Amino acid sequence: MSPKEATPSPPPGTSTSAPPSTSPSDWEPQIGKKRGRPRMNDSEIMHDPGTSKETKSKIIYRRKYAREYREKIRADLQTKEELREMLIRMEVENKQLKTTLDDLRSENHRILNNLVQSSLALQSLAVSRAPFVQQPFLPFNPFPPQP
Repeated sequence: MSPKEATPSPPPGTSTSAPPSTSPSDWEPQIGKKRGRPRMNDSEIMHDPGTSKETKSKIIYRRKYAREYREKIRADLQTKEELREMLIRMEVENKQLKTTLDDLRSENHRILNNLVQSSLALQSLAVSRAPFVQQPFLPFNPFPPQP
C-alpha cells in the first residue's frame, strides 16, 4: 500500500491541514479548535489586574480599530452590492428604452411611407382628373398673331 492509502481520513468536522513542521504520521486532527489565542471581553481586560495600562490601551485601541475597519468593509460591500443592483436595473431600463425607440422609429418610418404614398396618389389623381386638351405642338412665337 502507498503512504497516502495508509493514512486514515479524519472524521467530519475536523481540520485537515497539518502544520508544515510535522510529518503526516505525527499529525492528529483537532476538533473544534479556533484560530489564534482566546480573547477576553473588553470589560474583562479593563478590570484585569495582571495587565498593564499601556497593554490595556493598546488592546482596546486595536480592537476598536478592527471593529471600525470591519464596519467600513461591510458598508463598502453593501454599497457595492447596491450599486451593482442599480446597474442591473439601469441596464434593464436601457434595454426597454432601446426597444421602445426602435418601435417608434419603425412606426415613424411606416407613417412617412404612408404619407408619401398618399401624396403621390393624390397627385396622380389630380393629374388624371384635369381636362386633357390635345393641341398640336406649336413652337414658341414671341409675336402673337394680330387680329
